[in-house]
Amino acid sequence: MKMSEPRRMHPIAVLLSGLRALREMLLPLAILFISSLFKGEMNEGKDLLWRFGSTGIIVVGTLLWGFLAWRRYRYSVEEGELRVEHGVLVKKRNFIAKQRIQTVDFTEPLLHRLFGVVKVTVETAGGEKPEAVLTAVTREEAERLKQELMFNRNANADAVQGEETKASPGECAETEPDFVYRLPVKRLVIYGATSGGLGIVLSLFAAGFSQISNELPYDRIFAFFNHFVLSALLILAFLILLVAWFLGVAGVMLKYGGFTLTKTGDKLLISRGWLERRQLTVSIKRVQAVRITEGLLRQPFGLVTVQVDTAGYGAAKGETTVLFPLLRRTEAFMMIERVLPGFCVQTDLQSLPRRAAGYYMLRWGIIALAVCFATFLWTTNPWRYGAVLLILPAVLFGWLQYRAGGFAMHGHKTLVLRSRRIAKTTSFIPRRRIQFAYLRRMPWQRPAHLASYAAVIVSGKSGAKLAVQHIEETDGQRLYDWIRTDRKREE
Repeated sequence: MKMSEPRRMHPIAVLLSGLRALREMLLPLAILFISSLFKGEMNEGKDLLWRFGSTGIIVVGTLLWGFLAWRRYRYSVEEGELRVEHGVLVKKRNFIAKQRIQTVDFTEPLLHRLFGVVKVTVETAGGEKPEAVLTAVTREEAERLKQELMFNRNANADAVQGEETKASPGECAETEPDFVYRLPVKRLVIYGATSGGLGIVLSLFAAGFSQISNELPYDRIFAFFNHFVLSALLILAFLILLVAWFLGVAGVMLKYGGFTLTKTGDKLLISRGWLERRQLTVSIKRVQAVRITEGLLRQPFGLVTVQVDTAGYGAAKGETTVLFPLLRRTEAFMMIERVLPGFCVQTDLQSLPRRAAGYYMLRWGIIALAVCFATFLWTTNPWRYGAVLLILPAVLFGWLQYRAGGFAMHGHKTLVLRSRRIAKTTSFIPRRRIQFAYLRRMPWQRPAHLASYAAVIVSGKSGAKLAVQHIEETDGQRLYDWIRTDRKREE
């Protein structure tokens, strides 16, 4: 069957759409059903039968609606466009020109993999949401559709899409890749073990504990452990941390398992995930900045993560795409040059002035003092004196932030900014990708002649701000003038 003929999705899309709708309705139905059981007296058998019957009608109705939606959903590629028709009560038609299509991505959740189908998402540059979503098609059909949309564009590509160019005649899905990188399992384990997933899991533990803490019989617990209460609490805390760490590692490994990066021409294809398989396409021409991130646990071992910011792709608030989950710092620059030719990734940066250290340390010292004050105000527990121990680590972290800060301008091509939130991040931004920059002098910075500088780039559907705090005021003005001067030179 020719690609130009209207086609339907795989029939399993009926079940997948129905299950998704039922999942969204499950919680409200459960709350309604349970509340009715505890609402005074009710006609036991009769009312219960009515509840089950209405639930059954909703389930059947949802599946029937999914079937009708599947029957009315058709797609085809004709005259340089992806054409989609859908809608049960109101028929809608979407016509998406090939030149506007930025990515055609695949996702394979666990249920999709059981049935041998994939979910296809078609996005356009600058779109707020996917232009087309095919809930379930076979992998062969998905690859064929991607080939038709991404590699066989007509001669009007340059006129419609500013930076996108027409693919060469011989470019096709079977083209030999220029570069392939696969994340070794050993590095995947290290990446998971040193990731920030521990904090997320601990937050879930804290949220769950807060719900049951008032019901715990603390007096009995302390009486049971008697003299070795402290030891028991330390063991319990260690076990909680161990379980949280293990869950964090497992979550990261499931997300990034089988990570593969393939470069073909000006396209980067990223495939990852053991449980839910995802396939992302990144256009090199849309890369706005490169970030090298060094986590607190990875930095002592010289391990980094490489990410890219891309225009017109990602979440509404901007999104960084992981290019290499874990590399040694010494090999990161070589890898970046291989997959992103033309990116300048030099790191001879200018450090922050010494007087800026006090601003970083004072900020975190004040935060620690505020935590101590709140602890003493809200509780009389003897353990509250332990909050004072937060002051020294907070001040030390402020010192680490100061030491991480830096910047550089490499000729008229690249701006480099380095800062630390939790992880230390070095951002490499081509000058032509900077949308605008601003210099801010706060009242408390003026006595020390310091300022904060930020450059804004297009990232995701909106933008991203890359900044460095408390730099020399004259250096900040030089960075600001560097952008303005080069813009005027271009004009």
